Amino acid sequence: MTLDPAHDHIPDLMTMDSVMDVIMACVIGIFTNLLDFETYLFPIPEDTISKEARQQFAKNDFNAITKIDRMACTYVRGVSWSLLEWLTKNVIVLKNDCEIDFDNMIETYILDICLALRTYKSRAESQSVMGAPGCNLESLERQLKRLFMEESPLYCRLRDELGMERETLNFDTTGYTVTRQETARTDDDSFSVRSMIKLGLNQADVLYYNSIYGDIEEMLDNINLINGSKCIFLFQSLIDDKVLPTVEKVNVKKRKRI
Repeated sequence: MTLDPAHDHIPDLMTMDSVMDVIMACVIGIFTNLLDFETYLFPIPEDTISKEARQQFAKNDFNAITKIDRMACTYVRGVSWSLLEWLTKNVIVLKNDCEIDFDNMIETYILDICLALRTYKSRAESQSVMGAPGCNLESLERQLKRLFMEESPLYCRLRDELGMERETLNFDTTGYTVTRQETARTDDDSFSVRSMIKLGLNQADVLYYNSIYGDIEEMLDNINLINGSKCIFLFQSLIDDKVLPTVEKVNVKKRKRI
């Protein structure tokens, strides 16, 4: 059989390895802020920041990531959560021929990654091994605690297990088999940028957006979908220099198609 190079990169979801490829892509999307070195840097030169300003930056999760990039990260996180939800509704996973709780498996794996990241950072600091500038155990833990909304099961599990250690990020797919089931989406399902951003919000985002816009719902209402198929968006509020004086201008016409 001749493989089509244009489709070789697309997971077929017929094996557990393929399913894990999709899960890991979503994990990267969910962790995008936490893994970005700019998350641990200040938005202005550090030597000009007072102690009070540092505390306020930490309180509002304000960092060196630009407003446009921050919103893009939130959007990607929403798409990732949406894809994971689709996956659990359309894939049945068995371990040694017994169906498992796929939702719980994904949740546990994400939790293990959180704990492993904290473990690696703690051990690195104990050996005086420095990582990204500004990223220490305290700031990493703060980002981990803000990675999920308080009402989510993952938040509760992470809160209770944050001090526990994890040794590895590997997932052994031995003994797993996968079958597909097609589940139709309801008419209420929405793939709009607004819906994905709302789904992607975590505690860090809520603190950040509230500190800038004052009201998240109003912020979401001001999102204009410029090109639905390519998810290009702008904010009406970004046009107002009085609200956001440092506007990142986006030339939609020059954006290349993916």
